[in-house]
Amino acid sequence: MGLPVTCEVTPHHLFLSVDDFETLGLKKSEVRPRLATREDQCALWDNLAVIDCFATDHGLIAHSSCTLFTLLLLLAATSFQRIRN
Repeated sequence: MGLPVTCEVTPHHLFLSVDDFETLGLKKSEVRPRLATREDQCALWDNLAVIDCFATDHGLIAHSSCTLFTLLLLLAATSFQRIRN
């Protein structure tokens, strides 16, 4: 028997990859874990069924605009059927 574990993903890892470094610039693309390849990004989308939650580094009060933007991105992904029940 294994241990119960959870898995989370951040919106920036779903929507950005190393291909976006040039557009974002060094400062905005510096996240942990680091942005990965397009193939890794596709693997996250392909395996959403095993991901338990979406996580951000933004506090709800301090960065409410970032939280709202994240919610809008995820809702858009739902309407484009990237996220399914």
